[in-house]
Amino acid sequence: MDFLDRKLSKRFRTFDDDRNGGNEGTSRWMKAAGIAIDEEHYRKVANAKDIDRRTYTSRQHQDYLKPEEVLECEKYRIQDTYGMSVTPELVEQDDGGRLIKKIVALEAILAAPGEMVADD
Repeated sequence: MDFLDRKLSKRFRTFDDDRNGGNEGTSRWMKAAGIAIDEEHYRKVANAKDIDRRTYTSRQHQDYLKPEEVLECEKYRIQDTYGMSVTPELVEQDDGGRLIKKIVALEAILAAPGEMVADD
């Protein structure tokens, strides 16, 4: 799944009944389709080939990556960030890197005054 698929799936879930002419069945179908697309993405990231830091860093400077390379990079980022094996559930919770930002913010709130919080 590529960037466009993820954007469309999120867009489908934000449609309200007014945009669908009040058709509740269409709204439910679109939400279900969006969820299915997201779940497929989580599975593909978790099952992507493992890469090393050098490959990841090299790809960050490329203008274009193949879809499978994007998945591999996302898997590497998640594995590097959390230090654990990547599962579809972890990919979902990571939410494109938003989870770690929330964790760092919470650590900053809980840290003793003057204590440094590393965001790496």
